[in-house]
Amino acid sequence: MTAESFTEAVTNLRTTNVTSPCYVIIGGVQQNEGQVITRDYDRTDSVQELTDEDWYVIKTNVDDD
Repeated sequence: MTAESFTEAVTNLRTTNVTSPCYVIIGGVQQNEGQVITRDYDRTDSVQELTDEDWYVIKTNVDDD
């Protein structure tokens, strides 16, 4: 899978089926281009995006949902 932009890569990672539940962590080169995507086999469960106020994300082995 290839992508021409951060937005295209995020769309692909959010919508492409995966073989097992997982976290996908992606970072780009522009400010606030960063996301932690929580995936199930065929859907996205949640997305945490970087913002000016939330400029970092910490993930542990305990879900906060």
